[in-house]
Amino acid sequence: MIRHYYILFLCSLFATPVFALQDSTSASAADQAQKIAEGEKLFTMYCKACHQLKSRLVGPPLQDVSKRRDEDWIIPFVKSSSTMIQSGDSVAIALFEEYNRVLMPDLPLEENQIRSVLAYVDDASSTTVSQPISRPVDPLKVGPDPFRFDDFGFWMTYTVCVVLLIVTLYLLVENFSISHPDQLE
Repeated sequence: MIRHYYILFLCSLFATPVFALQDSTSASAADQAQKIAEGEKLFTMYCKACHQLKSRLVGPPLQDVSKRRDEDWIIPFVKSSSTMIQSGDSVAIALFEEYNRVLMPDLPLEENQIRSVLAYVDDASSTTVSQPISRPVDPLKVGPDPFRFDDFGFWMTYTVCVVLLIVTLYLLVENFSISHPDQLE
């Protein structure tokens, strides 16, 4: 009987660290998921207008940026790219020149927020599935297509213009006939 208690005691000694490890792992996974979600929100708010993961937009693609640049370089660059360019950082100057001398705006983000964005970009980089592109992206084209036949606003504008043209022509003809009745025949 004592032998059974001894075996149970030994099993509990080995099992306790395993259960504690599982709890800390799930807690860190939850923290990481929360960090990635915050990073996605910040990316959408501050980065998405100029950056995509896989393709060049106004700025460089960010897929695997943590593999290309050290975090100690990325954080100050995101905070103030102009400061890094003025300080003579060769990588910052090269990016500035490569992307048509367009400065990345200084962002009001704290270091932990930038790390969240990096966590999101790293996660999205590892889970990115290539999707077919319906047409090439033109970075100079901003806004909707200027001429679309399936657009309600286009047809309303077109109809109003045609009606105004017809009314104008009618009024011109009527005005001409009233002011010059002798030339009608």
